[in-house]
Amino acid sequence: MKAMFLSVLTLVGASLIPGAASAQNCAVHFAAGFARISGSVAKATTQVAADQEVDSAFGPRPQQCEAGAYAAFLEQYETFGRVAIRAGQPRKGPKGAVTAGNDNQMRLGVSIIRKVSPLRVPLADSKAGVSLFKQIRSNLNAVADDAGNTPMMVTLLDAMTAVGSPGPIEETVSVAQSNHTTGSVSSGGTGSGHAAGGVQQIRVPLVPLPSWAVIKLYEARDLCKPQDIAGIQLRLQDVINWMESNTQTAP
Repeated sequence: MKAMFLSVLTLVGASLIPGAASAQNCAVHFAAGFARISGSVAKATTQVAADQEVDSAFGPRPQQCEAGAYAAFLEQYETFGRVAIRAGQPRKGPKGAVTAGNDNQMRLGVSIIRKVSPLRVPLADSKAGVSLFKQIRSNLNAVADDAGNTPMMVTLLDAMTAVGSPGPIEETVSVAQSNHTTGSVSSGGTGSGHAAGGVQQIRVPLVPLPSWAVIKLYEARDLCKPQDIAGIQLRLQDVINWMESNTQTAP
């Protein structure tokens, strides 16, 4: 019984300090992509063509990225966006005639924000990314205001708003289903006392356990000595129910 409780306690304890989730090496990927796309501006004469060039330069949209990668992406995107907006700025000729700017790079900018901005990043980056994204968009909006706010500039800014900042990576651990005597936590595979194929995925909350849940864990520990199985199960189930409800908000 005590071994079973310690197994569950180890699992629940992971929610207090979630482990680092695996993520793609995005920073290098972004740098290489922006370097490649700079040679494709002339080809982006339509949005479809721009989409194709971005797909070729950057590849598939990253599902999740490592710490610091999103900030690096936004820094490079702001630089790219500033140049794009200025390139699309209408210009007055010597006799007052207005010449339209070149929208090609802005089309690429629309494609990049839609197809390259990561979907998920570590929790700390996700929180910081909200304000960072708003700042970058505000900076580009100021450039667009100064450059005349052409329809393509509005499209670029609208695309940024629609995409927004990435959500947090949902931390997960794999645990083996245990019997009532020799349960254990594992990172994969099956151990002694486990049925074959008895590994399930457990989603770990992105927020710490509330105080009432910690108290219930201590109460469950104290019930190990009298072997009050029903009391232990009741308290642990309350904690597990809370954990499951707090992972549903991060699909």
